[in-house]
Amino acid sequence: MDMNRKIVLGILAILALAAAFVATVPVMATSYVPYYAAKEYKEIKGKIIGPCGEPLANEQILAVIWNVTGNCAMAYFEGTTDDDGEFTYTILQEGSVIPVDTSGSWYNVTILIYKYGKWMLLNWTKDFNATLGGIDWDTLLNGYMNATIYAGHWHSLNFTAMTDLDGDGDFETPLFFEDPENSDKEDIAHFKVYWNESRDEPIWESDANGGSDLAHSSVAKELFNISDAVVEVSEDHECLLVEDVKNVTLYKETYWKLWKNPEETLDVLVGKDLIVLNYTLPVSGKDGK
Repeated sequence: MDMNRKIVLGILAILALAAAFVATVPVMATSYVPYYAAKEYKEIKGKIIGPCGEPLANEQILAVIWNVTGNCAMAYFEGTTDDDGEFTYTILQEGSVIPVDTSGSWYNVTILIYKYGKWMLLNWTKDFNATLGGIDWDTLLNGYMNATIYAGHWHSLNFTAMTDLDGDGDFETPLFFEDPENSDKEDIAHFKVYWNESRDEPIWESDANGGSDLAHSSVAKELFNISDAVVEVSEDHECLLVEDVKNVTLYKETYWKLWKNPEETLDVLVGKDLIVLNYTLPVSGKDGK
């Protein structure tokens, strides 16, 4: 597996904007293994978790289990995960069952998420066994069938706005002001994120926390969740073919929302950033089933 991620943040104004990149290493984590020697599987479920172990609940996903050796789709799901991040595959094989493999076949699993108007990568088996053309039956059974699957390409970014009031080059003061005579009057940071190629409408935005806790007053209230790879897929989702994988490039703006009246602020643009998340495809070509 050859996988590289990085975030490039260019500071274009008076702010240093810190993005906390929250991720962990494992590709998958098994939550359930049958206690009996099954001869076939009539139901296959999965559960998707994010970088902090949280379930990817109520998200639109696409998941396909592909038999590389047999060149056919075995199981497929397209829809919304439940409140626990779980979903149930539709078994495509004859008789709606998947027999235990004793032939030594190879398999691929691809799991995508549809968010912000694009399909993006959550997990696929090419990341850790691309040179062999897939994973074996035991890895498929223990890691992806009735298992908890780690979304290794899903990341949480935490934005903070800081200022350099004394001009010494250290951005150490939170971008926040509270009226000493009225704590309801606050000037707070606000963040907007766009796809870099189309900056008309933000795909995400959040106020900073504000409030009396100065250390967190200029930290975004919510994490921004994003994949490191945008995926172009074939029209036939059951026979999923990944036609292209692209890096994610985002444009971010930081505003200072100056209090004017209740429910009214003057929003001043004070910072611009380009965020690039690089993912190196472990194999070349467009054979990403």
